[in-house]
Amino acid sequence: MRACLLCFSCASLLLISACTRTRVTGINVDPAFRTLIPPDTKLLSGVDLDSLKASPFYQKHAKDLNVPIFNAAVDRLGVDPLRDMSKLLVAWDGKDWLFMERGRFNSNDLQKRMIVAGARSSTYRNHTLVGENAGTLVLFKTIALEGSTRAVQHAIDIESAGQGEVPEQLQERLTALSKQDQIWTVSRAGLAFANLPMNPDYESARSEERRVGKECRSR
Repeated sequence: MRACLLCFSCASLLLISACTRTRVTGINVDPAFRTLIPPDTKLLSGVDLDSLKASPFYQKHAKDLNVPIFNAAVDRLGVDPLRDMSKLLVAWDGKDWLFMERGRFNSNDLQKRMIVAGARSSTYRNHTLVGENAGTLVLFKTIALEGSTRAVQHAIDIESAGQGEVPEQLQERLTALSKQDQIWTVSRAGLAFANLPMNPDYESARSEERRVGKECRSR
């Protein structure tokens, strides 16, 4: 499921460019996500999928996201990332990535489908973990938590101890963002992916995104 969400998020990042005239600041992180955020988090990135899917720009390009990997997720897991996911939050502590997804899916049914599909399961602090190594998932009602086994177990420990929260430095930066931003990133240590090489197709798409953004700002 994380692969589908990553494809969806990357595609959305390339398709959306904010065009707003009135700027109201302050991003509020979903309270259900806050309890799972490690206090040493260096980067947070969020996608408000419901708002994104309601935007005219997304609706114009929605057909571009009709790709086989999404259809495979529907057939195999009973989850349609384009329909069932409402919010995505990604946290990075300098070592591990942690993916938090809120959606309209049945946790028990999804868990059973993944195990039937061949995923291994284990138990940690009364939670069932599905998968292993870099692809471990645990479900909290309408929240799916994914990442390495270490990252997922650490998040469960933090949630159990009541220590999850957005770090103060990142919270300060969130208050400066536009409340209308459907996709955002804040960091206190530089972007983890800023220096990664891009393939030509991705760079071309980024160029198109920048062009659309300039057109929006000139209106």
